[in-house]
Amino acid sequence: MLDVQTSAAVTLRDYRSQIPEPDRGQVEELLAGLTPTRPCYRGSYRFLTIGQRTLILEEHGWAQFDASGQLKRRLGIVNDVTARKHTEAELRQSEKRLHPALSAAHG
Repeated sequence: MLDVQTSAAVTLRDYRSQIPEPDRGQVEELLAGLTPTRPCYRGSYRFLTIGQRTLILEEHGWAQFDASGQLKRRLGIVNDVTARKHTEAELRQSEKRLHPALSAAHG
């Protein structure tokens, strides 16, 4: 999975402690903005594994509120998008290197 801990129980505090700043603040701000009229969220952030690898995670989900508007729970999915993000960055670099050659050939 995400190499969070070796014990069976992982608390939200344990999980969030592995999100480095400033990403942790952005995640907390995103979640603090959930309301009964805006229950859905989506964000990405870096995550430091116990093995000291940095992953890029994408999380999306929704919050459930009770009749008085109090948050009951959040449901969602977290995907490891590290490989995709690295591939996208490599593609952008390749495009930057090729652009001058293509411009000269068509210029």
